[in-house]
Amino acid sequence: NHFQCQQEQWLSLAVDTDAQWQALAQIVGGELTEKIWGEAHYRKQHEDQLEALLAEWCQNRDAHDLENRLCQAGIPAARVMPLLELYTDTQNPLCQSGFIKRVDHPEAGSSLLPSEPWHFSASAPLALRPSPRVGEHSREVLMTELGISENEYNALVEARVTGTLGHY
Repeated sequence: NHFQCQQEQWLSLAVDTDAQWQALAQIVGGELTEKIWGEAHYRKQHEDQLEALLAEWCQNRDAHDLENRLCQAGIPAARVMPLLELYTDTQNPLCQSGFIKRVDHPEAGSSLLPSEPWHFSASAPLALRPSPRVGEHSREVLMTELGISENEYNALVEARVTGTLGHY
């Protein structure tokens, strides 16, 4: 599950094996070291109680520290990275891999956007482009798909029925 830590940080934590459970119980200590918690079926039956104990244990601890300690002990754990940090920390793996890219929009300016989650080494990476402006493709859609003439389209623009926002 995900557990809230100090300073509104969150930690994602999973235990898949008995060895991981034993390591977690030793790190957390207290009630979790009792023999009964070592039984997987008991943990599953008392999941709400277990999660409450883990939530209490995490709440006054630093998520970075917990992530390091738990991972060193072989327990799958990761600090949940806030979106602002994800998009602004250029050293994070998603920026380094090119998943997050800068895109310039003619009206909204520059922003960071996610790209494809993977790409094949033999193909070129996806070239991100800005989203269309309101009405940017009206001419193309109305003339190509609906078959209206240039004069009919211009009349619709003049009547402010269509056109690119701010460019009637």
